[in-house]
Amino acid sequence: MLIGEYSHSIDTKGRLIMPAKLKEDIGESFVITKGLDGCLFAYSKKEWQNVIDVNLTGTFLITKYSIPLLKKSSNGNIVNLSSEQVVLPQIKSAPYAITKAGIEMFSKILAIELMKSKIRVNTIELASVKTNFLKNYKKDDVIIGKMMEKTDKNMPFGIIKPYDVYKLIKYLTEEDNKITGQTILMDSGVVLDINRKK
Repeated sequence: MLIGEYSHSIDTKGRLIMPAKLKEDIGESFVITKGLDGCLFAYSKKEWQNVIDVNLTGTFLITKYSIPLLKKSSNGNIVNLSSEQVVLPQIKSAPYAITKAGIEMFSKILAIELMKSKIRVNTIELASVKTNFLKNYKKDDVIIGKMMEKTDKNMPFGIIKPYDVYKLIKYLTEEDNKITGQTILMDSGVVLDINRKK
């Protein structure tokens, strides 16, 4: 992902003028989304497509090949994972947030389509979860520790742990559960807290 700033302008034909270096880095094919305060965000087509392939197409394919097995089960359940960024968008995250919103709608449609087969479909919107994910990007354990500590302090009920997610999934997949077609926000109170402070 390219990170940087450039004050853009439009030429007389209504075209966006981009600096040569940026155009060289981003390639001939790219996606531009509107950001905050009149900003535009540019993503290479490859970067945009990669996020769609992993999040949206990946979810679709796993679901497609799982449904025949779930139909044979006495307790068929699908629980997809989304992000609080669907209800609390963040800058520079358009591809990610859009695919997560797509997963939520996909889950609702599936819940209707699979109801006759007694398969329940729900989605969990997650805020920050304490995992080793950041180690892929930052090798310094001290920096990661400080980031997690800051995140923990900013979440009213503390950072979410993998076991918290497991417990909710376990509840949603219990045989006598009647919940389907729902999106459940597990954010440790972040969205409410931000709205409260407005």
